[in-house]
Amino acid sequence: MSSTGSFFLFKEFIMKKKYIMVLSLSLLIAVLFAGCATGGREGGGGRGAPAVEIGRVFIDFSGFNGESPLVSHQPEQFSPETSGPFTLENGITGDGIRISHIGDHGGQPTPAEVVVEEMGGHMVVYSRNFIYFYIDNFEIREASNFIMNITFFDNPEGSNFIMHYVKGTGDDSYSPVQIPKRHRNALHTETVQLNNVNFNAAVQNQGAQFRFNAQSRINRVEIIAVEGRVTDTRFAAQSNDDF
Repeated sequence: MSSTGSFFLFKEFIMKKKYIMVLSLSLLIAVLFAGCATGGREGGGGRGAPAVEIGRVFIDFSGFNGESPLVSHQPEQFSPETSGPFTLENGITGDGIRISHIGDHGGQPTPAEVVVEEMGGHMVVYSRNFIYFYIDNFEIREASNFIMNITFFDNPEGSNFIMHYVKGTGDDSYSPVQIPKRHRNALHTETVQLNNVNFNAAVQNQGAQFRFNAQSRINRVEIIAVEGRVTDTRFAAQSNDDF
């Protein structure tokens, strides 16, 4: 074979190798992108069926214009307002969540008052020793996995506040969740994922389903019940600035 023929054969061999390498690289990239699209985040990714919303409840103090400290449950326990959406005379709105008008004693002869007042142009509720909340929507309480959107005034006092909730079948003790504060002097919303919760086991501390400690300044609480574990990346824990 002439040197020219050998050259062309060699050139054709090189071109085929380049083609195979490019094709292999393209396939590898396609596989990697497919993995990214279907994979989930560590500790809460999207593997398996996505969580499906069952329903949601909330309570909102933004429009409060009534008497403070509170003198009774809001809405009143066993009142018609506890069975659906409500707008109370004092401006509190909600659906399926009720707040107690007293906190803990904390070594004092009388329980702590629950106060609603303006802070930074927004109405917030707080107590010197816990504020207690009840879920009156029994369909929501029967669920075990939740997303909670907690809107609070992010004041400069302290580095965080604590929410306690009832966790686990047959467990009547509270589990803590640290809610970080960033000292913005503005309303702020933190989103928290809760799995394997048993709100029906709330048999202590006024029988409430969850509570916040004295460092909290709560404007609104929304709870979304979901079917299946909260592992869908749409419900990944996050924080949102409202203002």
